[in-house]
Amino acid sequence: THADFAVSKDESLFFLVIPQPLPVLPNVETPNALDLKRASVAVMEQQIDEFEIELQGPVNIDKQLGHTVVAHGQVEGDHIKYVTTYFAVDDKGFQMIAWGPYARGPELIKQTDNILATIVFDKPSKPSDDAASDSDSDDSDKNKESETNSSPPKGDEKKATE
Repeated sequence: THADFAVSKDESLFFLVIPQPLPVLPNVETPNALDLKRASVAVMEQQIDEFEIELQGPVNIDKQLGHTVVAHGQVEGDHIKYVTTYFAVDDKGFQMIAWGPYARGPELIKQTDNILATIVFDKPSKPSDDAASDSDSDDSDKNKESETNSSPPKGDEKKATE
């Protein structure tokens, strides 16, 4: 797996896109955006010290529903903010990962919004509906999912808004 697109701002805010083919197995449902999010969050929880989800929920970009997670944690002593977004379009999964210093969190979210607003997927066979029909159920405050119809949350808001 490798990034097909990577960009940085001031060498401290980073954004990359990792496309990957989704497995197609007989009698097994192809993973959707929620599945990609769950798998990625599990890895982040193992690899990032003090990993904490601040906000997560569905996001709609180019008529495709996906999932976004805003989180933070410690990496080699640095407090890092993350904005990760996941989509499954036809037979491809997409991880869009932004990160930077926690103190620059509002700017990271704004810059991520700006990039995500430009995303156009190749002509999918149909709009996805996995994010609308399936959601995580977790009663803890840190894992509450919030719904948005356009992009990840703006600023440091606790609820996603348009």
